[in-house]
Amino acid sequence: MTVALAHGIVRLSGHCTAEDAELLLKHLADGARRVDLSGCDHLHCAVVQLLMAARPAILGEPEQFLRDWLIPLILEPDSP
Repeated sequence: MTVALAHGIVRLSGHCTAEDAELLLKHLADGARRVDLSGCDHLHCAVVQLLMAARPAILGEPEQFLRDWLIPLILEPDSP
């Protein structure tokens, strides 16, 4: 499973597709405010957009491209 909730932390792992955005949205809407990306190697743009809109606390480090390019966009409050 690429999206899982445990102890109030949403864990994204592996190859997160557009379909995973719906479950992520449900968890965030239900009050989860932390997302662990340490096991993640791909985020579909729908998942990235959701993370940019919700701005949860990001835990862990995903693979290098996500860490270097996408995570700063998710965390940056003034991103376009």
